[in-house]
Amino acid sequence: MECNFTEKIPHYFKGKLKVRTELGSRRSDWVVLPDFQPSKDTTIGPVKSLILHSHSGKLTVNFSPPFSPIPSIWTMNYILFYWKENSGKEVEVDLHSATTYLLDNLEKNANYCVKVYAFTHYIKGLMSDPVCEITHTEITLFVVLGCVFGAVFIFAVIGLFIVPGKPLYKAFLKIKIWLDGPYRIPSDIIEYLEDAPPSVFMECPLNISCEQYDRLSIVGLDLSQDNNEETCPDDSQQGLEKT
Repeated sequence: MECNFTEKIPHYFKGKLKVRTELGSRRSDWVVLPDFQPSKDTTIGPVKSLILHSHSGKLTVNFSPPFSPIPSIWTMNYILFYWKENSGKEVEVDLHSATTYLLDNLEKNANYCVKVYAFTHYIKGLMSDPVCEITHTEITLFVVLGCVFGAVFIFAVIGLFIVPGKPLYKAFLKIKIWLDGPYRIPSDIIEYLEDAPPSVFMECPLNISCEQYDRLSIVGLDLSQDNNEETCPDDSQQGLEKT
C-alpha cells in the first residue's frame, strides 16, 4: 500500500506522520514515522530524456529536469561527464542550470559517452545512465547531401525529359525529330549542277622555273602550240637530252 503526501508538506516544513490500520471496529496502534522535511530528506532522481545529436564532428547534449515543475525556491544544478569510449578518462563540465550543452574539439568518427548528475544546494541527486554517440565528420554529411540532391536531380530529369506525356518530353522529341530529319540539297543548286556546261581547264602555270636535271629523256611526246596562249619553253627545241 502506498500513500503520496508530497503536496501536503511544504518544502521547508518538517512533517510528522503516523500510520495505523483498521479492520471493522478493530484498530492497531499508531506507528510514528521519522520526521520528514522535503528540502533535506529527499533524493533527486536522474535527469530525463538525455539525448545526443552528432553533427560536424560535434555533439549537442539535451535533457529534461528530473521532475517538473521545479519549485521557485529551488535552484537545480547539473554536472555533465563525458569520455571517449575505452579511454578511461572522464571530463567534468559544470552546466549550472543549463539543460543544453555543445561538446566540441572531439575526435572525428569516435564514440563518446555522456552522463549527467542533477542536484541542489541542499539535496543530493542520482546519476543518469550513460548515452553514447559517434561523432560524424563534415565530409560524411556533405556526401550524404550530395547523394540526396543527385538522386532528386536524376528523377527530375527522368520525369521531365523521358516520361511520355510531359510537356518538356514533347518539346524534346520535336527538337530531336527536326535535328534528325533527312538532309536535302536545295533545288536551285541541283539545277545549276545539272545544267552546268562542261569545261576543260588546261593551263600552263606561269613563272615556273624549269628544274635542272643531270639527264632528261622524252619518249613518244606529241606537242602542239596555241598561238594565242603563252606556253612553257619547248624542250624539244633544245634537244631531247640535257646534260
